[in-house]
Amino acid sequence: MMRSLPLSKGELKEPQQKLRLMVQKRGPLKYLSHLEFSRVFLRACRRADIPLAYSQGNRSLPRISFGPALPVGIESEGERVDLRLTISLAPEEVRSSLNSKLPEGMQVVSCQEVLDSFPPPQDPWKFEIVLNLVGQGPTLRLVGRSRSFHEKAVADLLDQEEILISKPKNGISKMVNIRPSIENLHLTDVQELQVVLELELRPGSSGNSLEEVIRKLYSLNPDENISLEIKKYRN
Repeated sequence: MMRSLPLSKGELKEPQQKLRLMVQKRGPLKYLSHLEFSRVFLRACRRADIPLAYSQGNRSLPRISFGPALPVGIESEGERVDLRLTISLAPEEVRSSLNSKLPEGMQVVSCQEVLDSFPPPQDPWKFEIVLNLVGQGPTLRLVGRSRSFHEKAVADLLDQEEILISKPKNGISKMVNIRPSIENLHLTDVQELQVVLELELRPGSSGNSLEEVIRKLYSLNPDENISLEIKKYRN
């Protein structure tokens, strides 16, 4: 059986292979923080005996890198994870081994070998956002609105040069313009009690502004509760 964790410095080996994985995160696991997600994945690597390479130095760490942090509560069809291994393995073998050890709701959906210098994906982040029009909340006024009403709201938002939101920093609220981070926004479906939109954020943008985009779209106050279901598409 392969051993992934070196017992001494003498056993540290140079990476021989880099694999890029896309990991699905669904159901209750969407509430894992980025740190918790990384710990669960590393534990699965160890249980599956994946021969991870480790960094040099007094405190050796596994050569694993994760994509940008996703806000808590958002499902994802593909979170990027890069592994560096001490031996070359078939990507499908690694995918199958990991899936046998990952918890329900987390699954490796793709695994491919890449060059060590291969850069991270630069495609926009794509999100499906479902706004539920429920109860007696602030979205009640949107119930029964026509598709053209929602399309106009989207067009008006994208026409703005600035979309300012308040962000706390060091105990002080600071106004931030999130318009440059929005690549595109369009309406995909309108039902009596749901509005479905697709939002694209430019690479490097923070997913923490997703709810604020919807609030600005329909002029909803920050202190008003709204019901959103958000899923990140696989790049």
